[in-house]
Amino acid sequence: MVQTRSKKAAKYTYAERVLGAYSQAQKEHRKSSVHIATLRAHVRKTAESRKDKLGPQWANWVGKAVHKLEDQGILQPVEPSGHVSMTAEGKKALTNARRKVFGTTASHAPTPDEQEVLWRTVAEQFSPATHITGARRRQSVPSAPAGKKRRQSAHMRQAAEDDELEDEDDEAGPSASMRATPGAKRRRLTGVSASARLPAGTPQKSLSRMNKAELKAELRALQTKALASQTATPQATQQPPDPETQSLRKQLYNAQQEIATLRRQSVFGEPDEELTDLDDEEMVAGEVDATSSPSAVLATPTPTPLRPARPQMLGVTRTESGSLIPGVSGRPTPAPSEGEHAWDHGDANQDIGEGAGGDIDGDLGDIFMNDHADSSDTGGARQVVTPGLSPARRTHVQDLDELRGKVAILEESLTEKTAEIAMLKTELAHNDEALASLAEKETMIGDLQNVLTAKEEQIADLQSVISAKETTIAEKDAALAEHDATLSATRDELAQKGARISELESVLRDTIAAKDRTLEEMIISKDVTIAAKTESINQLQAALDGVEAEATELSVRVHTLEQAAQASEAELQLARQQGDAAQETAVQLQTNLENALDREARLQETAVQMDETLREMREDHIVMRERMTEMVQTTRGLHAELAERNDVILEKDAIIDEIHGRLGNVRAELVQTREAAEELATRHATAQTQAAENEANLRSSLEAAQAQKQVLTQSVISLQSQKTALEAQSEDFRGRVVVLARNLQTSRAEHSAAKATILGLLGTVDEVSSSRDEEVRASVATREALGIVEAEAGKLRDRAHDIEMEIQQCRGELAVKQVALVAEQTTASMLRSDLTVVHADLEAARSALETTKKQVVGVREDLKEAEDEAEALRTAKKADEGTIKELKGAYERLKKVQGEWMSELDGKIMSAQTTPVPVPRQRARQNAIPSTSAATA
Repeated sequence: MVQTRSKKAAKYTYAERVLGAYSQAQKEHRKSSVHIATLRAHVRKTAESRKDKLGPQWANWVGKAVHKLEDQGILQPVEPSGHVSMTAEGKKALTNARRKVFGTTASHAPTPDEQEVLWRTVAEQFSPATHITGARRRQSVPSAPAGKKRRQSAHMRQAAEDDELEDEDDEAGPSASMRATPGAKRRRLTGVSASARLPAGTPQKSLSRMNKAELKAELRALQTKALASQTATPQATQQPPDPETQSLRKQLYNAQQEIATLRRQSVFGEPDEELTDLDDEEMVAGEVDATSSPSAVLATPTPTPLRPARPQMLGVTRTESGSLIPGVSGRPTPAPSEGEHAWDHGDANQDIGEGAGGDIDGDLGDIFMNDHADSSDTGGARQVVTPGLSPARRTHVQDLDELRGKVAILEESLTEKTAEIAMLKTELAHNDEALASLAEKETMIGDLQNVLTAKEEQIADLQSVISAKETTIAEKDAALAEHDATLSATRDELAQKGARISELESVLRDTIAAKDRTLEEMIISKDVTIAAKTESINQLQAALDGVEAEATELSVRVHTLEQAAQASEAELQLARQQGDAAQETAVQLQTNLENALDREARLQETAVQMDETLREMREDHIVMRERMTEMVQTTRGLHAELAERNDVILEKDAIIDEIHGRLGNVRAELVQTREAAEELATRHATAQTQAAENEANLRSSLEAAQAQKQVLTQSVISLQSQKTALEAQSEDFRGRVVVLARNLQTSRAEHSAAKATILGLLGTVDEVSSSRDEEVRASVATREALGIVEAEAGKLRDRAHDIEMEIQQCRGELAVKQVALVAEQTTASMLRSDLTVVHADLEAARSALETTKKQVVGVREDLKEAEDEAEALRTAKKADEGTIKELKGAYERLKKVQGEWMSELDGKIMSAQTTPVPVPRQRARQNAIPSTSAATA
């Protein structure tokens, strides 16, 4: 027949549970004897860990299983009363079972499944109970009738336990219990539980049918499985978070990103500028770097410098040689060239005057003419023209003043933010103090728990005393049995004393009436006691209902706290996203500023080239002047050279026109630079408005954080109140324990009174032993009183059992409260970590604001330097324009003087050619003309 795997859960007999509880108690307490109450507690704990359901009378079944093991010879009762220990035969059977299950492996750590197989093997070695010899039975039976009674009760307990196993099988499957006997059912359950615990890859075979090699292979598989379960990481065994938690975490991340975006926008403004090719490449590189690092998603972004830092002196960035490095461009100031020098206008004018022969000193009044006017129109209207750049300069200065005012406003807002951060720090310190007080309360709870454990030990001692009293009651029962035997022996004597019975009937009636009255009073007192116990049970039930209601309130409060923490996480994620967007805007503004600086550098290079061109032009003018002087000296005889000089002059005019074109280009570039500066000013204004909006958003987020902090403080206060309530409940439980102890004392007093009554009845029987009827009636009354006492003793046992169950329920409730307290502590620690993260974000925001302030100061200094350089360029341009005008005027005057001189010379030549002379004189004149021209030259 093929072996199959059953879907039924493994069933454990109470004998196996008791043996496992005995082993655990020995390991924990390190004692050879264990109390029955301790065994019950371990059985309940093991069933809870296995999620095994116990019946309503499980405590009684545990006691019956202990008695069954005592009858089988595995356990034996020892002193003090109520304790049991393992016999030598039980230890021997345990050793054999260990060898059978574990083999000869040294220092083997058994798993829970192996322990179950071990205790099942030990229990099966001693079942059924008929195989056990008489020496293995209990040794505490004093006489043959009592032993017969105990054997009968043991057989009844075994039959009842088999019936319980059948009932459990009927709950699992009715058809299986109908088809199988108890023995076959036990074997089937053993096989199913062993095969159900085997892994899927191993053969479905019970341990009892495996050979040695198969058992070793199974042992290795179980060891590897245990090692894998021990070395598993908490992340692997942890359950995945629910969708609500994931969404809340995502909202928290979005809030953090929004905070980072706002932080960057408050520093650098809106990302609305167009990027150049270089900016695009830098942005792509930044995106690749950001996506390549996995930690960049959750980390708080902080602005990083684009260039390596240089050593600073006195707050200004300098190179190793001491040269200044602007904060915007990051480049050192270039050193002046060797051949560059300032143009001396006085020397130039003096040279021009000397070259012109000193006749043009008074004709330099038109150097401030409008450069757009016609250069040929030089007569009459020579007026001084005001430069057209002064209105734009005034507008730029006003923009700078407005920017300075806005920077001052930003600095004031920065101081306000610093004050708010200080307030938040103080609030965090108060929260830390509250958490420290909460830790002290936790230590107090631990001390109360220790006191509770001490009380539980006292209760266990009281239970041992109760069990001792039960043994004394059993001894009294034996004594009563002996007394019955003596009564049967004295019946013969009672027959001889029948004459005296009639005489003592009246006395016996009186004593019977008195005893009846005492019995009725005892019954009334017992009814009162039962009513008081019922009221105490009702009070305990009401207290349990109140504790359950408080547990539900605690769960609701924990849920609200989790919602608040999740909302704070969402806000933090939004703030971080805003910080990221602000950082991207800052990068764009930085690239635009670098482009503007590059344009300014190009303009500076253009200005330097213009200076070099002007220098070359001045040198050319000097050479031209020298050539003009030479031409004036040689014009009288060299008309061809004069034409060549005119061509050179035309070339120089073309050069001058080219210079004018370059000046126009420079002016256009200056206009573009001015427009770029205005655009930067507008962007700066938009950035300031965006910074104001971000500041408002940040304030709102800070207010939300403060509100959340208040909610957390309220939750901490509520937790403290719940803690005080738990302490009050523990005090209430202690009071209940005291009341139960008092009730136990009263029960003992009642038991002693009943015992005294029994002794009085025995004395009465001894006194009236001469009368048979009196003895019969006295024995009947005694038996009734003994029945009542036994009933009361049974009630006391049930009451003790109920008290024990109530104590266990109180322990369970205390464990639930402890779990709730641990959950609240974890929530508080999580909130504390969230507060630490918010504090770190605030510190990062402060550092970002400080860096922004420094950058604003650097940009302000750079703007001032750019304004100074632009002013210097304007003055140089004006000086160059004046020089060019002076050169043009000098050239025009020189050209005019040259034309007049040439016309005068032509007139003289024409007049000389028109005069008629004789031929000899004409030849002589022709010969004299070269000499005259040479002399003139």
